[in-house]
This record gives sequence, C-alpha cells and structure tokens, in this order.
Amino acid sequence: MSFDHLRKPLALAAVLSSAIAGAATMAPGASAVNPGGVPARSPLAVADGTNQIALTGGGMLTAPTNVTSIAFSPKGDRYAYIAADSSVHTVNRDGSGDTLIAAATGVQRLHPTWGDDGYTVGWSELSGVGNSSVLRVTAADGSAVGASQPTWAPTGYTTSTNPGTAYNDIQPEFSGDLLVFERDIPNNGPGPRSILLRGYDASGNPFQKQIAGSTTTVAGSAWDPTISPDGRTVAFLQNATVSPGVSVPAIFAVDVAPDGTAGTPRQITFPQTAGFVPPQHPAFSADGKTIAFSSSPGAPQPGTYTVSATVATPGVNPPTKVGDRWGSPTYDTASVGFVHRLAGRDRFDTADQASQSLWRNHGDANDPRAQASVAVLSRSDLFADALGGAALAAHKGGPLLLTSTKQLDASTARELTRVLAPGSTVYLLGGDSAISPAVEASVRHLGFNVDRIGGPDRYSTAVQVAQTASPNPRDILLATGNNYPDALSAGAAAGSDPDGVVVLTNDTTMPAPTRAYLQRYASQLQQQTGSVTAWAVGGQALGAYDTLPGVWYRVDVHGADRYTTSLKLANEFFGSRQAAVGIATGVNFPDALSGGALMGAVEGPLLLVNPKVGLSPADSAYLSQSHDTLSDAFIFGGYNALSKLVDAQAGPQVAGAAGWLDVNGAGQVISAAGAAAGAATSAAAAEATGVKPAHATDTAHGAVKPHGNAQPSH
Repeated sequence: MSFDHLRKPLALAAVLSSAIAGAATMAPGASAVNPGGVPARSPLAVADGTNQIALTGGGMLTAPTNVTSIAFSPKGDRYAYIAADSSVHTVNRDGSGDTLIAAATGVQRLHPTWGDDGYTVGWSELSGVGNSSVLRVTAADGSAVGASQPTWAPTGYTTSTNPGTAYNDIQPEFSGDLLVFERDIPNNGPGPRSILLRGYDASGNPFQKQIAGSTTTVAGSAWDPTISPDGRTVAFLQNATVSPGVSVPAIFAVDVAPDGTAGTPRQITFPQTAGFVPPQHPAFSADGKTIAFSSSPGAPQPGTYTVSATVATPGVNPPTKVGDRWGSPTYDTASVGFVHRLAGRDRFDTADQASQSLWRNHGDANDPRAQASVAVLSRSDLFADALGGAALAAHKGGPLLLTSTKQLDASTARELTRVLAPGSTVYLLGGDSAISPAVEASVRHLGFNVDRIGGPDRYSTAVQVAQTASPNPRDILLATGNNYPDALSAGAAAGSDPDGVVVLTNDTTMPAPTRAYLQRYASQLQQQTGSVTAWAVGGQALGAYDTLPGVWYRVDVHGADRYTTSLKLANEFFGSRQAAVGIATGVNFPDALSGGALMGAVEGPLLLVNPKVGLSPADSAYLSQSHDTLSDAFIFGGYNALSKLVDAQAGPQVAGAAGWLDVNGAGQVISAAGAAAGAATSAAAAEATGVKPAHATDTAHGAVKPHGNAQPSH
C-alpha cells in the first residue's frame, strides 16, 4: 500500500489561506477559520479512559467503548479510537458507523492520529515485551483492514516487520506531509528520549531528523510531542530547572524549517512562576496560537488547561483552566468546507480572479500565496491555440490569463505586473494572428520576457506547448482540437501531473504533427506497461488513436457526451480521494481554460457540467466518494455561467462536521445537518448510478492512474 499520493498539495493551502482571509472580510458574522476549515476557537475533547468524551464549553461525545485518546478526522465528522483489545476503529461523532480499520492481533496499540489527507490513520504499536514499538498507518475507511499495516520508514511508507529492539517509536502525530514522534532508547528503558520529525523536502525527498531531546543522556530527554497545523512548530515536554538540583517537566517549543532543520528550543511554561501546573499530553490548537494540556489527579490542580504558544513576557506565561477533567486532550476539528465562486465582470476578470486565488503579490514574503514564476497568455475569443495552455501554466508555475487579439486587456496587464517580478517570462499561445505583435510589444513594455509558442496550425502549436511543458512526458492526453470540452478536462489532469501533456487530434483523424510526436514514444506506447501512457479523452481522440498502425496501448476515457467524458477522466485519472474539485460550464471555454490551470496547480479534477442542471447525479456520486478528503470546490464563472444551484449542490460534498461556507455568497455557514442530508443524497446517488472508485495504481506525483488498465488499439 502506498500513501505518497495522499499528500495534500501545498498550492491548495495557499489558495485556502487567501480565500479564507477574503471570506473573513465578506462575512463578518462568521466564525474565524483556518486553512482546512477548522474554527480558530474550536473546543477541546478530553478522553479520560471512559466512554464519555467531554467537550470544553459543554457537550459530550459517547464512544462505543472506553477510550484513553482519540483523533478527529480533518473534517471532524468522525474520530479514530483504539479499543481495549487494541483494535483500531473510526466512528461518527454520534457513535454510529463504527468501522474496524485494524483488527486485534495480540499487539498493544496507542495514540491514534488522523492524517491531513483524510484517509490515513496512524498509531504506535508494541508487539510484546522486549520488542520495539513501531509506527503504523492504514486506510481510515477500513478498506485495508485485512492487509499488513505499513510503517513509516525513512525512505517512505513501506510494509516491514519489527525493526528490532534498539528503540521505541511512540506518540505519532501528523501535520500535512509531516509526522512527529517520540523515540525512546533503549526500548525497555528508562533511557534517553528524543523528538524526531519525518517528512518531505522541497524536492520531494523523504527526511528524518532529530529536532529535540537526547539520544545519549536521560537528563536531556524530550517527550510527548505535538505539531502545529502549519507544521512549522513542535511543542514537547522537557525538564526545566526550578532550583539547583531540582527540575520538573515543562512545555517547550522549537521552530522547524521546511526541510526539518530545527531552531533553538524555547520554554513555554515556567515552574518557578505563580500559576504553574505540571503539564501532560500537550496539543496544539487549530490556529497554532495555544497549546492545551492536562494535569493529572496527583497534581495540585488537576484538569485541562491552555497556554499561549507565544511567551509575551519573558519567564511568565500562566495557563488558563478550561475543564476539570483529566485525560488526553485534542482539539475538535469540526470543520467547515468551502465553495469558492471565482467570477469576474467578464472572462478577463474571471481569469484574474483565478490567478489571485493562488498567486501572491510578487516579492511579498508575508503573502501566504505561492510566488508565480511565469504567466501564460491566451486569446480570449477562440480556443484553438490555448487547449494545452492549462497544463503549461501549471507546470511552469503561474496563471493562465486572457487577452484580446489586437491589444492587451488592461486588467490582464495589471494582473501580470501584480504576480510577476520584472524580467519574468510570459508565454504567448499562438502566432501573430492569434496574439498580435502589438500585444507582444505591450507585454515587453511591462518589463517581461516573451516566449511565443505557435505553429502553422493548432496541432503543431499543441505539440510545441507539450514539448515546452514537459520534455519527457509520462502521460500524454489526446483530445480533439476541433472542439474544446474534452481538451479542457484533459488540461487540468495533465497539469496535475508534472509529466503530463495534452496533444490534439483532428476529430477521428490523427494529424501529422501529433502522429510524429507520438512516434517518438512508440517503444513505450506499444507495450501495456510502458513508462509512457496515452489517454484517449473523448470518442474522437479514441478513433484517431486507433488509426495508428500496429498495436498501440491507450486508456479509453470517453463517455456519451462532454459531461460524462469529463467525469470519467476525473474518476480514472484522479481516483476518489481529492482535496479539491473544480467545476465549470461545458458550453463555453474561457472559464474552464483559466480554471483548468488553477486545478492543475492544486492537483484536482475539473468537472464540466451542463448549466441547465448543474452537477449530475453521477457527478455527485463521484464527489461523495471523496467526502472524507474533499474540502474545497472551485466554481469558475459567474451566475450567468453556472447558477447558484451548483453552489448548493457542491456544498454538502465539501462540508465538514460544522457545515460549509460559500466564500462568495452570503458568508453564512450552512448547518451540519443540511450537509449530512446532502451527503446522504449523494450516497444514494452513488448506489443508484453504480459509480465506484477507480481501481488504480498509486503514483508518486499525486495523480492516480491505471497504467495496468491500458488497452490495445486493435
């Protein structure tokens, strides 16, 4: 089992940071939320060994059995727990839907943690006296209950046996791509304890680094780690000196760089000051500003407390008591899902809105959005040269913007200067007849370099765009160039794959430029398990591909119409564990063109829908498969393009336990009950339509694709 594809894209986090900040200004009555949709002032849940889980501020969750610790799903509608027999379960907040995800096997399991991907649950596991405790993970939906649970090795997730008796790895906690845990040496203690961090660097390479504690001395030990939601700070317990020769546990924190390099630990609580309470089981809040902890019944003031994660006055940081129960506290992640309506006054402005949702003001290091490296410019009135542009923009790291043929649109010029540093490259799609020399001159006058990509026809242009986007493609998506819908769906998919490209057919005829391009990869495409896969998106592309002489393998992705083809591509290429989905009208191209570039960057599918009906039952069924991971829907275009019905249809699919928020609407959170009803309707639709998750092979880059399902052309 591979979990690499479940890592939530960092680009999506940038979108959320920007959009949520905007929602706060549009919806003053709404609760403040954080990227991921968890309210900043979410309550604490305290598990104390009984089946009653207390919520600070009132309320109680009733677990199916006695539990000592729980872990909420990212949406907060379910939580994981470990039963007395050490079997691992997930269950709905109301106690229903108890699902076994790891059967009892005679081992001891502790400390569940639920990954930000929404699909992964982990824990620490001890197989017996004298053995080591290892960290294990499995699928949260129970689909891997009979499989061997992988451990997290320094080289990634691998199925492995017990690593030996040198140490115990315990207390795991996920945050995005990161996993923090405690390592005790030797495993039968007492001995040194340290805090380790595992994750991926900017190049996607896994790392494991010690960030606190000691591997040699008991005195320098650190234990009980918790990691902030943004993954930049780890808090833990370590002894602090009260007087010469006397020390007691206190909370410390250390900042960590994206590559796992740790800074200097700083003390958060101070035993020598008034109000100090001995801490246990620290836990970061959703906004990372506070740390909760418990104090045991043997302490002077047992209960649950919170303390600021930032020490304003050196040596002084008194905690606040928030509950009388003692146990293992965790913040309730009852989250809000988001429906983002990205719409402007016209097609130019809508493209700008899509750009602004992801790309920062250039040079502003405090802007949470990503820094654009390039921009792609397409003519706004015809689609012929632009169909591969979404993948190009996603691969090169920038927005796709629109211009008229004869002159550079003023709003587009403003957006170029907002996102790009002087001297950056702007790609122009098409020859002089598509984008005039006057537009090129205007772009150069703004201080940018121009790279024009254009051939004698749309097919040659598409091949040149593909070669620029990825010189060594792994996925080649073919779609007809005589109409736009199939190619637009393909563009978002290709953009989500660092080695994905789009090339065009002349309906059911294979044009010479495309044929020559495919011929370069014939040795791979003429075998079923080659390193390059062709995807025939739409019936016309399938017909053209099958005219190639000999046996050429391809994945057939065509439906009865543009809408079913779009859905089939989403299901086949991405699978059913997405964090985000894009939705655009299927009867016009500009919104889907710029939206496809955004979806490629955040690695989510783009669904084309009929504006008369919005999401079809089959669309809703597909989205319901991703409910545990799906947090955001992006609707491209105004209400004239897609009505408010689409917002209402998408909302329940992305909703967390606290409902969903229409970022561009009234700004009110829809009730969780309404969200549950919508999800139930979608589940019924899934049963009725027979739509099931794709049986696909996990891939390292994030897209899920069935290489093994490629079929011969003849």
